[in-house]
Amino acid sequence: MSPRWAAALRWAAALVLGGVGAAGLAAPAQAHAVLVGSTPAPGRVLAVAPTQVVLAFSEPVTLVAGRTGVVGPDAGRVDRDPVRVVGHEVVIPLRAGLREGTYLVSYRVVSADGHPVGSGFSFVVGRPSSAPPVLPAATTPLPLRIAVGTAHWLGYAGLALLLGPLLLAARARRLVPTGWVLVFLATLGSLALQLPYTGAEMGTVLASRAGMAHQIRLALLLLALPFLHRRLVALPLLGISLLTWPLAGHPGTAPLPALAVAADLVPSPRCRSGWVGWPR
Repeated sequence: MSPRWAAALRWAAALVLGGVGAAGLAAPAQAHAVLVGSTPAPGRVLAVAPTQVVLAFSEPVTLVAGRTGVVGPDAGRVDRDPVRVVGHEVVIPLRAGLREGTYLVSYRVVSADGHPVGSGFSFVVGRPSSAPPVLPAATTPLPLRIAVGTAHWLGYAGLALLLGPLLLAARARRLVPTGWVLVFLATLGSLALQLPYTGAEMGTVLASRAGMAHQIRLALLLLALPFLHRRLVALPLLGISLLTWPLAGHPGTAPLPALAVAADLVPSPRCRSGWVGWPR
């Protein structure tokens, strides 16, 4: 085999190896936080007005400020502060003396993997209202979804260029800085896009599991930057940064998080869609 062909094969192998490593971080398709129960239950007719509404989710969630509450028959808010999260449950205290009619519960929370989840339901105290409140439709604008998806795939492309040459091909290591830039910008972009994507405040985004994982990844990337030409130093730092992908998603909230994170890092022989920014 000619030297030119051998070099081309090394480059291809490096990129394939990096791509397989990135694909290994792709979590299996999983549902985001789901409302699994509530008190009162949707559609329930109550003889006595409740003092609170409790929403039970399938996993821990983060509240989006001002986006979870209860509206009464006159379209006015009847919830009171503080709305709080207790484990997997969101507790919404209600004002005293609720009158008869239909009440609309609406919520917007952020899943463990950073995806916003919003919906609502109604319950009745005494008799239903003649004109019950209606939950407004909420959609994510197409340009925002495109931007989030772009950041997602730029992160995977950066991982392939960053890890493959470092692990295998010495001649392809000129691609490593490009990979570093792509991963850094994708991580930073995903963090910034989380604000309009979820509607949450900056403090909520940064304090969330996914937000903290992004911050740790950025710090590790910056620590590795001066040592990209020194493989034995860069690889451990970048290897640790790989943990931030599954830790930010559903594996980090599994019953056995260490096992789930380790399993998520193992490449799968089948193609899976997963998490590199926030969205899938």
